Amino acid sequence: MEPRQYIPMTRDFYSDFTPYRWSENASAPWAPLVKPIAASRVALIGSGGIYCRGQEPFHYGRDDMSFREIPLGTAAGDLMLNHYAYNKTAARADVNVVYPLENLRTLEQEGVIGRLVLALTFMGALFKRSTAVNELFPRMVERVQAAQPDLAFLVPV
Repeated sequence: MEPRQYIPMTRDFYSDFTPYRWSENASAPWAPLVKPIAASRVALIGSGGIYCRGQEPFHYGRDDMSFREIPLGTAAGDLMLNHYAYNKTAARADVNVVYPLENLRTLEQEGVIGRLVLALTFMGALFKRSTAVNELFPRMVERVQAAQPDLAFLVPV
């Protein structure tokens, strides 16, 4: 499968809309690890629209400014996905392609990471940047801070 050229694809898909302004935050500080990964508490955060069987799916057609906390013991077969902005074929065959919860649990069991403490997901490709920055992300940050991870593994799609 050829890599997707996401930015040109998005421009073509939304050609009837005002041009999308890509966001970049060059002022985000670099935060070096303060302890070995094998002793670190890890949070998994993904933007692939993953949710658990029984949770409300993410919504198409509008910017869904919600997130889901995935229970850490959730089986891969109980992870669902609902997202409009990427080809989900590979993710439906193996959800770890876009949300490596099982992989991180394996790394925890093998002692590669210290402990998986949190798994969050949201639907990326949000067009209301200010709403995401001012509402969604602060709620997510609050939840992440409460879990007290040493590092976060971010999985964008």
